Amino acid sequence: MGMGYRIKKIRNIRGFTQQELAALANISRSYLADVERNRYNPSLETLEKIADALNVSVERITGEAASSIIEDRLEEIGMTLDEVAEKTGVSLHWLQNLDSFIPWGAEDEIGYEWITRVAKAIDLPSSQLRAALARQEPPVYDGPPADTTLEETFNEFIKESPRPYLFDLDTKYLCRIPLVGKIAAGNPILAIEDPGEYIVVDTRINHLNGNDINEYFALEVAGQSMEPTIHDGEIVLVRRQPEIEIGQIGVFMCNEEEATIKRFAREMGKVYLIPDNKQFPIQEYTANCICIGKVIESIRRVIK
Repeated sequence: MGMGYRIKKIRNIRGFTQQELAALANISRSYLADVERNRYNPSLETLEKIADALNVSVERITGEAASSIIEDRLEEIGMTLDEVAEKTGVSLHWLQNLDSFIPWGAEDEIGYEWITRVAKAIDLPSSQLRAALARQEPPVYDGPPADTTLEETFNEFIKESPRPYLFDLDTKYLCRIPLVGKIAAGNPILAIEDPGEYIVVDTRINHLNGNDINEYFALEVAGQSMEPTIHDGEIVLVRRQPEIEIGQIGVFMCNEEEATIKRFAREMGKVYLIPDNKQFPIQEYTANCICIGKVIESIRRVIK
């Protein structure tokens, strides 16, 4: 399947005309028509504009994404995604939302196990699909420059914090946690990626003892729907995990690209995301809502 065909197919799924997509991507309609006919190979910059307008990754258009590879293969062998799900026992919802799945490394093998089953069912090398899935992993966080010590960072950190510290400073208990963006406590909004920021936590008072630090990240909360539990502007510490228990607070990715923080409930095949602030409505989803992680605690400070 050519790149132009994929653009046209996704455009039709999104309900855009050529003119509408061209306007969103800031290109001419005639050029887009030629791209869809595979007459031109657009530059990376143009591809990024088209991908942003369609709300997909560039890899989804170029055919390098796991979902694209599977889609191409299914067309070749005349098989449907429903049949793949039935044959493999892999969740159809997961397959339909594969572009939104973010593997968290070797500690979370379920995605790689499922993609291996799919590869076997459609007669593709498992290494091909596993490698494509691995490309969806978030970038490794390298932390701040090497000349910034934990003690220097922590000293700056506590100057801005209204929260008293219960222990004397001891750098062996300190660790950096990446602050990866903002999360909505209200209607879902796009998460804002900014892995260059971080917070420093003391493992003795932040419930991290005995846990893998690499499984944690932090998010800044925007909005008031989780008050009084979590306030606007606070930082939440999150542990990556694909499921949480009913009543717990988690971070959820909804409608492929939107993220929100809410209390979780499930009933009769529906997911309910419940605000603690009763002035805000409960959000109901029958699909396209994936748990990213569990909120461990709220840290009432923001480090810029």
